[in-house]
Amino acid sequence: MMDSTIKSMLDGYGFAMQSYKEKLGADNEVFKKAESMFAELTSIAEAAADLNDFYAKGMDKFQGMSTALMDLAKEKPVNPAKIAIPTSAQIAQPYHIAYDAITDIDKSPETKKVYERVFEIEKTAENGLQFMRIMAGENLLFRMSLVPAIEKEKSGLRAGAENTSQPQMLAYHDYYLKDLESCKSPTEMEYLSNVRADVSYFDTYWENGLVYAVYWTLIGAINAYIISPSEDKRQGVENAYRFLASYFSLDYDRMISLPRIRDYFDKVVWISIKEDWAKKGVNSEEEYFNIDRSVLDVCMKDRPPLEFGSEENHKVVYRGSQYLLQELPGNYKNIPHPDRGKWFKVQNSRFRI
Repeated sequence: MMDSTIKSMLDGYGFAMQSYKEKLGADNEVFKKAESMFAELTSIAEAAADLNDFYAKGMDKFQGMSTALMDLAKEKPVNPAKIAIPTSAQIAQPYHIAYDAITDIDKSPETKKVYERVFEIEKTAENGLQFMRIMAGENLLFRMSLVPAIEKEKSGLRAGAENTSQPQMLAYHDYYLKDLESCKSPTEMEYLSNVRADVSYFDTYWENGLVYAVYWTLIGAINAYIISPSEDKRQGVENAYRFLASYFSLDYDRMISLPRIRDYFDKVVWISIKEDWAKKGVNSEEEYFNIDRSVLDVCMKDRPPLEFGSEENHKVVYRGSQYLLQELPGNYKNIPHPDRGKWFKVQNSRFRI
């Protein structure tokens, strides 16, 4: 059985559709397109478990239905004498239902501002047609979907990336937020989302590779030695340490002090292991680092000293520009991302020249 709130919303659209059918005729191509959209929306509504499920599955059709009504308002009537022009209150009914369905937590000031403007137009418009024309002129239908997307970026998504040490995703959310604020249509919003996601996909591989090469190559070998000390594992630690020194010109202390690596350790590694290590009497990050250092002392005892590479090896190449490892920002806001029109001309990047 269809949710009563959804049914009331569809009834408002149904009344408008009936009015346009009388005004334009059932054979009007724009009307037939809107009728098909309404049928799809009704089908989704009938299958939806509840209002939230309906919004999740039918938001694009909901937006499409509103656009279809605007297109119908522009059509020339075939039989003016039979026109039954809906009132602004009848057309606005679905928006009242949609607004009431939004939880108080999600009713941000910007969301309220959009809907308050819709309801203000409802009160001043002479009829439903004028209501839709004003709505279209102010692009309010699009802003109903745009504003929640912006709020979502500002809140949970960005915070999640920051809390889990994902600077490439921080950059994605920051740049995408700027894109959203300048969007003019749903198509543009979808396009920008997909393109930014492609850029972030590349950055994620780059970031994961950097963290693995600089941090996990050595730490993985140290952990393997701690679990099962042997000459083979000792040699693995030595090889990894010599790689770090030669390739990146880093020893353990310089590596762990890199802002990018320390941020990753604090927010990802230490969070996941500190309870287990506390049971063994290790209660701070520095105590944990001392364990790594002691393993390195054992594994490098009586071995030739490390041979460090050139200081140039501290540099990495990201999108065609060089950056010092020490200077990599906690997020990538200081590293330019491709601008519009240049997204598909991104150079491949390497960790060093």
